Amino acid sequence: MELLQDIVDEMVARFPVERAEAIARINWHWRGQGPLAPGSLVFHQTADFWADRIYHEDVYENGRLFQIPRPAPAADSGCWPGR
Repeated sequence: MELLQDIVDEMVARFPVERAEAIARINWHWRGQGPLAPGSLVFHQTADFWADRIYHEDVYENGRLFQIPRPAPAADSGCWPGR
């Protein structure tokens, strides 16, 4: 799917990840949800939105919002390509 490839490209360009990790993060984010239908709400957002949402997590501390990098999926998670 073009959107997923665009998300991978955004993550590689903006964050310190390689393609395999970007794919693993996407797989982890949407694990267990089955194939994305063309009319899915996922397609109502841009690749840069999803790249940021998948890479970062929101943390609230002392009433303030921070975005920090999520840890990459574990090597044995089944999310990494070719593993």
